[in-house]
Amino acid sequence: MAFPFRRTRRVPRANAGQRDGPRIGLPRALLAYRYFPLWHRFLTELGCTVVASPATNKDILAAGIRVTVDDVCIPLKAYVGHLLYLKEQGVDGIMVPRVFAIENSPKRRFTCPKFMGLPDLARAVLDGSPRLLDADLNVRERPVADTFVEIGRMLERSKKASLAAYGAAAEAQARFDAGRAGGCDFSRAVAAALGGNPGPAGRRTETSPPGTEDGEGAGVAPATGPEAGSLAEATTLVIATVGHPYLLSDRFLSFSLYERLERLGVRVVDAVSVQRDALEREAAKYAEISWSYEREILGAVSHFMTRADVDGIVFLTSFACGTFPVVSEIVEREVRRRASKPVLYLIVDEMTGEAGIQTRLESFCDMLVDRELRTRGCRMAGG
Repeated sequence: MAFPFRRTRRVPRANAGQRDGPRIGLPRALLAYRYFPLWHRFLTELGCTVVASPATNKDILAAGIRVTVDDVCIPLKAYVGHLLYLKEQGVDGIMVPRVFAIENSPKRRFTCPKFMGLPDLARAVLDGSPRLLDADLNVRERPVADTFVEIGRMLERSKKASLAAYGAAAEAQARFDAGRAGGCDFSRAVAAALGGNPGPAGRRTETSPPGTEDGEGAGVAPATGPEAGSLAEATTLVIATVGHPYLLSDRFLSFSLYERLERLGVRVVDAVSVQRDALEREAAKYAEISWSYEREILGAVSHFMTRADVDGIVFLTSFACGTFPVVSEIVEREVRRRASKPVLYLIVDEMTGEAGIQTRLESFCDMLVDRELRTRGCRMAGG
């Protein structure tokens, strides 16, 4: 039986004489790290002013922690903090779609349960205001375009206008995906995706307040281990990073993982650079799991295990992530039987300290260097 989801009311048009349309909040958390350009361009094409929350920082996370229970993952706690920030900005509505399924596969695959319940969580946290753009996105039941037509209807826009806006948004998303696959970080890929077509005249975006750019509050301490200064000289390490983009690309929640590795002389290869068909081929080798995003992670781990240029893998996840135990068990029991490479599991929550992260990364790199040098020594002795 289908659950009778309660719908929010429509977001009103701008008042007479007001140049800009309604101010719609866009939380910079969770699936925004995948679909920010899609949602942003769609809203601006419909005449909305997009109010994007700043990058996660200490205050935003603390606000989310205060109103959530202990046993939810830290990305969800941060998301709640972003919602509260946007409410304080006095926005007219917030983009909170209910994402059920992103692929129309013969096998029933879904997203993480938290994405299915986000509108309900947001409604409880925000206490009814502002209104939510909470259309269902379920490609097993209807095309993605229909979801955006429904959102347009909430904004009192015509179907024709919504479809045109969705077309422009899909192009922006394609540019973003290409940029990420080409090695751009989240911020640069977003800038490239949205900069290609500024949208209709008179539209604007309220950017993050000064001092809240990506990474504020997530300072990178210099490497301190005995081998830290000589890693690059001893051997050039290549480490692959896997995990959810909303952790890896959030510099505060990830403790600036990429920068820390680069300061240790490591060349980082990110999972977003792997082609989608390659991820699917690798994931198909193992037991079927029903979560689409976790299949991507499993496929990425399997892909990097067989790449000769990758020395090790850092798997970043969060404490209380309900899907991680399943994926990690498949990695340990099945993936590593085919090709074994060192894997460092970094599990973070609000109690994690920077010193602990730095120490574990340095130790992991030291181990990889020692492993590589021993391999070279064996080759020389055998030659």
